Amino acid sequence: MHMGEDHYWVSTLYAPQFIKWADAHRSGLDVSYRNITDDTVMFSVQGPNSAKMMNALSKSLIDDLKRFQVMDNMIGDVHVKVHRSGFTGENGFEIYCAKSDAAAVEAALREVGKSLSAVELDILEVYVRSLSMEKGFALRQDMFGLTPYECGLDWSVDLEKDFVGKDALLRAKEEGPKQLLMGLEFLAESYEDITQREIVYSRGIPCGFVRAVIYGYTVDKNIGFAVIDRAHAAVGEKVTVGSNNSPAIVTDKCFL
Repeated sequence: MHMGEDHYWVSTLYAPQFIKWADAHRSGLDVSYRNITDDTVMFSVQGPNSAKMMNALSKSLIDDLKRFQVMDNMIGDVHVKVHRSGFTGENGFEIYCAKSDAAAVEAALREVGKSLSAVELDILEVYVRSLSMEKGFALRQDMFGLTPYECGLDWSVDLEKDFVGKDALLRAKEEGPKQLLMGLEFLAESYEDITQREIVYSRGIPCGFVRAVIYGYTVDKNIGFAVIDRAHAAVGEKVTVGSNNSPAIVTDKCFL
C-alpha cells in the first residue's frame, strides 16, 4: 500500500521471507523498515455488499476509495486503515487496526453484518485458497521457482526500469517460457489422494507437476494449479494426475 511519498505498507503472508530479502538488498540505500505483524490485526470484508457494510461501519464514507487505495478512518472510537482490496476476486476491503483494538472492531463487524446477512468465515482453506484459486490468484508457493513469463505475470514487469534480477528476466523473455502455470479441473469426485508435486501425465508421458489442489466452493468442482510443459499447456488438454491416474483437463488459471 502506498501510504505517502517514500512510505509503503507491505501486507504479506510471507513477512519473514520479505524481511530476509530486504535485509539482503538494503546495503547503500537510504531505507528503513519494521515488522508490525505482531502489533496489527486485519479483517477482510468481501462480497457484493462490502461497500454498503463499510459505509455502515465507518465514520467517513468509502465511496470514493479506488481499488488498491488506502484511507484513514474510524470504526466507533477505533482508528483504522481501510484498503480497497482482497484476495477473493470479489469487490472488497481490508481493515487494519492495532491488536489492542481488534475486539472492538470485530464486535462492530458482527453487529453491522447482521442487517446485511453477512457470514463470518474463519476456515483458512476457503478464504486463502479456495476462493482465491477460483479467481486465478496464485500464492507465492504456487509460483516458486517460476519466472513471471511462466506464471502469467509478465504484465507486471517493466524492463525499462532497473531492478534486482533484471538481467535474468531479460534472458527468460528472450528464451521464452518452457513451462506454464495452468489450471486443472478434475473429473473425478475426489482429489484427496492428490498432493503437491504429483506428476501430471499426457498420454502416459510426464508433462508437469501439481502445485496445489482444492475444492472450489463457488464453482462446485475440484480444481488446482499445475506447472505444465509448454507443449501440453493448452486449454482443453486431457491429462491424468498422480499414481491413481485421476483424469483432469488443463484450463486457464481463472475458473470463474
